[in-house]
Amino acid sequence: MARANELAPQCRRSHACALGGTVEGEMPAPRRYTTEAIVLSRFDLGEADRVLTLITPTGGKMKAIAKGIRRPTSRLGGSLEPFAELTVTLARG
Repeated sequence: MARANELAPQCRRSHACALGGTVEGEMPAPRRYTTEAIVLSRFDLGEADRVLTLITPTGGKMKAIAKGIRRPTSRLGGSLEPFAELTVTLARG
């Protein structure tokens, strides 16, 4: 099997991405990003959290955890209803 540095540039890129790394000189994917989303469904998790199923233009269908959204002092709970159109900031990991 050829090593990553012996492959053609396009092969090195796919090989590095498959291993979760980056090709030298490229920036890694940002941990935090903002995107448009539509809430497809939601269910409660624990005492104060909620799991949301979102659909985004770039990421497709994904699940996200809204931490502390069910606390009595939370002002965001009403905006996370199904079929709500949102601008959300998500963090990978």
